[in-house]
Amino acid sequence: MKISNLKNIFSTDKHGYSLNSIYDLNNSYSFNSSILILIETKEKGLIGGVFSNLLKFTNDKYVRPLHSQLCLIRPKIQVFKPMNNSDDILYCSHEYIMIGGGPNGPAIMIDQDLKKGFSNDENYFKFPIFNPESKGMFEIVRIEIYMFQ
Repeated sequence: MKISNLKNIFSTDKHGYSLNSIYDLNNSYSFNSSILILIETKEKGLIGGVFSNLLKFTNDKYVRPLHSQLCLIRPKIQVFKPMNNSDDILYCSHEYIMIGGGPNGPAIMIDQDLKKGFSNDENYFKFPIFNPESKGMFEIVRIEIYMFQ
């Protein structure tokens, strides 16, 4: 059964490694478009996120999209939804994107060059530390963003 069409609207292979190029998507698509973001890591991991709007600069504060979830796709499929009492879901600055705030930092943080990431396990998604051997640090190989049509 086909639930929705996905349209690739961003790929680091095509659009380059710049956070601003992700924010530029807001000029081409409706901010209310739901998206799937996929982050492939050098450590052979695949992290996904589904949000009910495009990623856009949030004036240095967290926002809570209507719908959001994180997925660990590889090495093992797991789905994580945010805790009900948290509004700290997306933080988009010119220096980084943070997904899922928490007492010791976000579930996922991506730097402005889209090359490095960080994760920790004390976050509002209860997302596990990705790559614990490197204390949550990981290298990004590719990021792709798809819009649900």
